[in-house]
Amino acid sequence: MTTQVENLKVYMPVTATLPDPARIKNTGQWYVLGHISSGLSQFDHIDGKFKSLLADYEIYSSGVHSFTLKQNAKFSDGTLITAQDVVNSIKRLLIKKTSTHFPLWDYIEDCDHLKSLEDECSGLKAVSQKRIDIRLKKEAESFLLQMSSPETGIWFAGDIDSKKLDINPTKYSGPYRVDKITDTGFNLVRNEENPISQAFPSSPKFIQIKTMAADKVMAELERGGIDIAIRSHNPYDSTPLDKLGVDIFRSAPATLLYLHAVGKSSKNLIPREYLQTLWDTNTDKGIVAADNFLPFDPGLALTRTEYLAELPKVSDLKVSKMRVGVPWTYLSKGFYDFLKDAGKKSGITVEIVELTRDEWSSSLEKGDAPQEIDFVLGVYAASERYPAVQLRYITGEVRGPKIDLTQAETPELSPEKKEILRDYQKDLLKNQYAVPLFLSCHQMMYKKNLSVGDQPPADAEVELWRITKR
Repeated sequence: MTTQVENLKVYMPVTATLPDPARIKNTGQWYVLGHISSGLSQFDHIDGKFKSLLADYEIYSSGVHSFTLKQNAKFSDGTLITAQDVVNSIKRLLIKKTSTHFPLWDYIEDCDHLKSLEDECSGLKAVSQKRIDIRLKKEAESFLLQMSSPETGIWFAGDIDSKKLDINPTKYSGPYRVDKITDTGFNLVRNEENPISQAFPSSPKFIQIKTMAADKVMAELERGGIDIAIRSHNPYDSTPLDKLGVDIFRSAPATLLYLHAVGKSSKNLIPREYLQTLWDTNTDKGIVAADNFLPFDPGLALTRTEYLAELPKVSDLKVSKMRVGVPWTYLSKGFYDFLKDAGKKSGITVEIVELTRDEWSSSLEKGDAPQEIDFVLGVYAASERYPAVQLRYITGEVRGPKIDLTQAETPELSPEKKEILRDYQKDLLKNQYAVPLFLSCHQMMYKKNLSVGDQPPADAEVELWRITKR
């Protein structure tokens, strides 16, 4: 027997600033946006398929996706969501071209010229107050995934500045609305108009998303300042979780810890012996060897032998030292020491350079290193659906393989499409644009009087509307 939680206090890795759906930088921002905005469609992890959410849809052989808003599709203040709200929300992404996961501008036809919300394009049309037609440049079965992402959540057209394109929300389309933003986080209130809230009538009435330094989280959980802490497993962290008096939900091992090349040219500094030493000497049971880029479907990945064969031997290196930029307090000193010790054992010097949050994000996204580093330690919650999307995100803005991944963005992959994915991974490794080290999981540590419900197993999803009181 479970009952509704009145006020749920949650930590997740996010700052006390409303995230921009056009530039999601981490999973914390993904989680927040997923709770305050909803898309036209959704992925149901229980049934394992896409379903309508705010709109019903039809997909035509001509490449048109036609969405018809449901009669009860409303914002948090009770006003109806209109086709213009949808068009402006999507058009903003097409103009800014800064989305970190789905480059919509590469998919929707005749919208490359857009400069303002007043500009029109044939690929994105409000046919009526309720219907929106989106015409794609070419077939892309991953498009529903894009329409189900927090990046494409719907915002009130009147809340989007027509010139600066800033969003200053007064109403929300998600299962929660923002009541207040303070120095310490977000206060969310249930949006009774949202179909998710209606499907989960016992979801928490209020959610406080609290921000704090990562190294303060466990102490706050122990003293009762938060009910739930959501974070990736921190390898070689000495905090005894079993003594905190909490239950733990662990996702599938899908958070990829990887080395991402900094700059536009690759640096061939990582020998195969280093990876082998890391995997052979690891004693942390919360991480497993990332001998592939695609944890959810090993059938699309390289074998360990193929993987290592793309890396040079230590005897072939011209330089036996690499400098790795690491994220502020996100990972433990024990893990960094482990990375350095594995270097010594394999015949190279690994120097760790601590970066601030902004320096780390910029290095990972754009290759703009604040100082001379060769790689930045990346953290990415892998997707269980379209592997091509994951590989493109990992590549980032660093010059990557000249291989068109859009042709491999389909639920059913032919042998030819699988080979595209394999070739892309080989090129990433050979040029050391990205080199995976370990797979970890995210953890939801929660008080024993709570039930987290049937949470999605994938890392990039947390659904707090499933939380109830035991």
